[in-house]
Amino acid sequence: EGPIETEKPVEEKKPAQKKGDKKIESKKEEKAETTGQVVQKKPKKKFEKKKDIVQGRSSHYQELKKLVDPKKFYQLPEAITIVKSTSKAHFAESVEAHVNLKKTAKELGLKGAVKKKVSAKKKDTKEVEEPKETMKIVYEKKFPIAHVLVGKTSETESELQEKITRLMKLIGTTNITKVTITSTMGPGVKVSI
Repeated sequence: EGPIETEKPVEEKKPAQKKGDKKIESKKEEKAETTGQVVQKKPKKKFEKKKDIVQGRSSHYQELKKLVDPKKFYQLPEAITIVKSTSKAHFAESVEAHVNLKKTAKELGLKGAVKKKVSAKKKDTKEVEEPKETMKIVYEKKFPIAHVLVGKTSETESELQEKITRLMKLIGTTNITKVTITSTMGPGVKVSI
């Protein structure tokens, strides 16, 4: 008689682990550590960097943007009227002026607050107010740009016009290449100098 063939034992397949099973397994590992048993931990998977999702502006903003011609430079009174009309928030939005300069503030010798780069560890920005003026002009340190909070959309057009005119005189019209005014939630409007 030949050799008798025996059946091979069937390997049991383990069911796929569920999220709850992983928690139980990690608790078992913690218990084993406290009792002094050596347990090998599985290496953690490195997460892949998420792709930057570029989100467009809202449809409401897109509708407001259609009211402004991006290539046109408006006269100051007309620009203020547009900024006020495109301000559709349920609160009094701020009116900001963004001024492009010919050179950096340091090169032009302009005084005011200098916007310093904020580090991740220390979040302190030293902004020095100009003593003679109540308007705070914040200059970028490395770029020829100034940012100014001019007023609120609740103010009259003449008040805003007066403040923006004073701002341009303060910086000096010869130092300015472009001025854009905008409300907090609205599109930018280019102003002719």
